[in-house]
Amino acid sequence: EQILQHRGDVARILRQMHRVGFLGRYLPEFGALTDLVQHEFFHRYSADEHTLRCIDQLDALASSEDPKTAFFQRLFRDLEDPYILYLALILHDTGRAENVRHHEDASAMLASQVCTRLRIYGDRRRRLTFLVDHHLTFWRMATTRNIDDPATVAEFAKAMQTRFYMETLFLFSYVDSRATNEEAWSDWKYSLMSHLYNNTLAWFEDREAFQEKANRPRTAQKEKILDKLDPELSEEIEAHFEKMPSRYFRFRGHQSIIRHLRLFHRFLEKTQLPGHESLIPVVGWEARPDEGYSLVEVVGWNRHHFLAKVAGALAARNLNILSADLFTRDDDLVLDIFRVCTTNFGPVKSDREMERVEKLLETQFGVGDEEVDFQALIGRERSPSLFRNNLEIEIPQRVYVSNNLSEEQTVLELQAQDRIGLLYDIFTALGNLNAEVVHARISTQAGAAIDRFYLVDSNSSKKITDKGHLKLIETAVSRAVGI
Repeated sequence: EQILQHRGDVARILRQMHRVGFLGRYLPEFGALTDLVQHEFFHRYSADEHTLRCIDQLDALASSEDPKTAFFQRLFRDLEDPYILYLALILHDTGRAENVRHHEDASAMLASQVCTRLRIYGDRRRRLTFLVDHHLTFWRMATTRNIDDPATVAEFAKAMQTRFYMETLFLFSYVDSRATNEEAWSDWKYSLMSHLYNNTLAWFEDREAFQEKANRPRTAQKEKILDKLDPELSEEIEAHFEKMPSRYFRFRGHQSIIRHLRLFHRFLEKTQLPGHESLIPVVGWEARPDEGYSLVEVVGWNRHHFLAKVAGALAARNLNILSADLFTRDDDLVLDIFRVCTTNFGPVKSDREMERVEKLLETQFGVGDEEVDFQALIGRERSPSLFRNNLEIEIPQRVYVSNNLSEEQTVLELQAQDRIGLLYDIFTALGNLNAEVVHARISTQAGAAIDRFYLVDSNSSKKITDKGHLKLIETAVSRAVGI
């Protein structure tokens, strides 16, 4: 225990113990991981080396001067009992040696056995088994779920139990990701997890206030925005609040709504112009360098394959889509919100690049017979380095459709070889089957796309319940991803 209480200087000692074989004899659960190959495509190291790299990453926080690690450094320094966190890291992957489907369950059982043997009881035992059992929960929820959905936040809060448990698990998830491979941690992943953390923190601090904010009356929001904008826009503001779907307003800040109102205003002004200008969508760009992406917001008429064509224009310029949200107003205007990054995992900063995307949209949506061949452009512009799986490990590909994962939408989950243009193909396949994407969460690891799409029937705006329709969706998307 004294070794694991030595905050910032644990890995050096554990590596020496492992090198002479003592660590595995003292903790045979860890010893079983020695030279164990991890067959998951995103793991770059053997199980024992990954575990020790986790300890390296945690140690490094004690003396880090990197401002990007300041939040985690504070969590680590405020931790009164680092012993439990270090021990949880040592044990979190021990279940992999059991050769079971869900190693976290086996790891939790082994951790419980270690607690009995080492006489760890009470709250310390509960913390240890919690961390091991839930070591995948935080990043999975943040990267695959709609983290602005109050039901998601409530579900996560219930799993976390307390703020302390959540913060310790956030710290755990950070070092675990950093020790997996070079791509497993990014500004985008941090922004997602921070967003879920902040939403859940608000839930812990005042549940009633959280629910009130999530479902705040539109009238109160509208009045504040009417005070901030030109009175000449009052009719457009009234229409926006009346015609936008209710889910748009969940956790939607005033600045975000104002930005969108200005986009709608720009588009409505264009509709008064003669010729093809009235059909071309307008685009807003906002770089968010601290979070590793650019916000791309598009307003236009709700035309067939609108989402797919915008995704095609982004992919044709070698931009990777991290998330997508679609909001269709009752007056048949649509707002698409994309978060995108460059091949260097940063925001789009080039005005010329933005203009090229907008030029593609102008060609695609303008009057005339000219169609953009997005497939050809995507093939020509595709970067050979983006998310490449350097180890050339074959990635298991699968598509799964369920009506049990969301109260309001059908959920499509997939795992496939990632490539620029993949989302264009998926959105096109879904559009052909009248399956409207209302939210998409995109996660990429070591060359694999692990994506989740929330769908409704484009005719009824409700869950897709017809079994034949669901089967067609699964088949079409499987074909689109190359299964």
